[in-house]
Amino acid sequence: MFFAGQAGKAEGPSNDVWTVPGEEALRDGWRAADRASDRDPMTYYHQLQDQDFLQAVLEDRPSLVTGLVTGEEGRRFVELMQAMYLSANRHAPVSFPL
Repeated sequence: MFFAGQAGKAEGPSNDVWTVPGEEALRDGWRAADRASDRDPMTYYHQLQDQDFLQAVLEDRPSLVTGLVTGEEGRRFVELMQAMYLSANRHAPVSFPL
């Protein structure tokens, strides 16, 4: 993950954010492929996840992402992101749950 700010950003996007346990050795190849392409890796890989989710609904099967992240983990992540924006807007800490 990267965070953008007024002074710039730290580490450009790459698909190693979604590394599956046991696939860590593949990261360097993925980074090289991302840098050699003109596609935005964050958009591209989100589109693949969306396509898999929709296909899973049509085929009545779990999506590939569902096997990696539970609904509760997803909810907590969304809450964390909301808290970051809320804290930035208020210029103050926030408490959980929101």
